[in-house]
Amino acid sequence: MTTDAIQLMQFESAKKTPGLPYLFLIFFWWFGAHAFYLGRTIKGIFWLCASILGIVLFVASIASASSGVAADIEHAGTLGTMLILLWLVVGIAWIVDACLIPRWVRQYNNKLMQTVVKDSPAS
Repeated sequence: MTTDAIQLMQFESAKKTPGLPYLFLIFFWWFGAHAFYLGRTIKGIFWLCASILGIVLFVASIASASSGVAADIEHAGTLGTMLILLWLVVGIAWIVDACLIPRWVRQYNNKLMQTVVKDSPAS
């Protein structure tokens, strides 16, 4: 078997396609699964932090609103506004990521091909 054939088989067995990252984006976006899957660790951490912040804001606004005290209800409104702004940022980031997934897959596969060619034994 030639070196080129071995390299092609190694690449084909490890390459990624956009399908799975899109599924991760649709169903597991709050974990940043699509970003981690494609090696985008900082982007994945952004998604995790945004999710944690959203949960904290949601719980805090519910707790403030349910206390019945006027000051707490006003505080809940502020937290609710912050939550809405966070959802706006997350929504925009989600759309941006959906547009960038094909590019990220190409970049991942290009790096993979360079690694396969570099690490393969010379014929």
